[in-house]
Amino acid sequence: MVQSPLNDYLVLEERRNGRDALKVNNEDVPEQRYAGNVYKSVYAVAHSLHSLLKCKEKKSCETDLKIQPQQVVEALKNVNFTIKMGDRVWFDSTGAVVAQYEVVNWQQDSNGSIKFIPVGYYDASLPPDQRFVLNTEKIIWAGGQLEKPRSMCSESCPPGTRKAAQKGRPVCCYDCIPCAEGEISNETDMPRITLINSINRRVKKALKCSIKAKEKPV
Repeated sequence: MVQSPLNDYLVLEERRNGRDALKVNNEDVPEQRYAGNVYKSVYAVAHSLHSLLKCKEKKSCETDLKIQPQQVVEALKNVNFTIKMGDRVWFDSTGAVVAQYEVVNWQQDSNGSIKFIPVGYYDASLPPDQRFVLNTEKIIWAGGQLEKPRSMCSESCPPGTRKAAQKGRPVCCYDCIPCAEGEISNETDMPRITLINSINRRVKKALKCSIKAKEKPV
C-alpha cells in the first residue's frame, strides 16, 4: 500500500489483480478540495494518451505503439475537455493551466463545526469584467458578524482637529488634537492645520493685486 501526501485523505491501494484503486478515507476534511485537481490531472493524462493511441469512438486503440513520457507531455498541451462538474480543463501556450479559484468562507455553526461555504470565484478564462465574482451577502465575518469590518485603528478626525500619529503604532492609529488658538482645519482627517494669520496674509495679498489691476489705465 502506498500512502498519498494528502494527509490520509486519498489512499492508493494495490489490488490482488495488480490494478490500483483510489480509496477515500475521510470526506469531511479541507484536503478534499485537492481531490478536484487530482481528478482533473488524471483525466488530462488520459486524454493525452487517448490522442497518442489514436483511440476512436466505439473502436479499439492501437496497442503496438511505444509511447515516451515526453510525448505525453507534448500531447497534454492540446487537451481540451470539460469534466462532469462543469469545469473546463485546458492549457495555454506556455503549458500553464488557466487560473481558476473558488473563494471559500470558513463558517462555524452552533455545534462548533467548521463549514466551507463558496462565496465567489475567479476564472481567468472569462472576459475581464466577469472573471471575479464575490457574493458578500453570504460572508460571515469574524465573531459571527454579517457586516464587513472596517480596517481602521482610529475614527476620522472631524473639522477643527488634526491627526497626530501615535508613536510606535501603525500609521492608521492616531489621536485627534483640537486646533490651537489662531489655527484652523476645515476638512476631515487633516494631517496639518493652517494658521489663520497665514490665510489673512494671502487674502490681503490677493485683494491688493486685484486693486492694482483695476487701477491700471486702459
